[in-house]
Amino acid sequence: MSPVQSSIGYRLEYSRICILQEEEIRVVFAEDIYYMESANQYLRLYCQPLPSFCLLPLSLDMAARRLPADLFCRIHRQYLISICHVKKFNLNKTRVCMSNNAWLPVGRSYRDRLLDHFCFLK
Repeated sequence: MSPVQSSIGYRLEYSRICILQEEEIRVVFAEDIYYMESANQYLRLYCQPLPSFCLLPLSLDMAARRLPADLFCRIHRQYLISICHVKKFNLNKTRVCMSNNAWLPVGRSYRDRLLDHFCFLK
């Protein structure tokens, strides 16, 4: 697989995700996804080209296993985020603001794994 240059870095060819919506299959680039939220047996997918969110019959665990680990990180039992859309953290790093201005909680057990994706300059 050869990388393809994108606006925020390199995009791998396998990062195209197919989403079944009503009577069509939509193709979304992994880097266009802001985050995913667990909703019982479903998954709410928030991304750029779709209106607000779409509901998928998929668990958050299954989505986490299928998506590229270098692009996505579990931050809470209810949320999986795209690393490239993190805009800022609050001071004690218990919440993260995404590029769509949504503030999401960061669980204690997920915090270190999330912070490993970033370089902090003191």
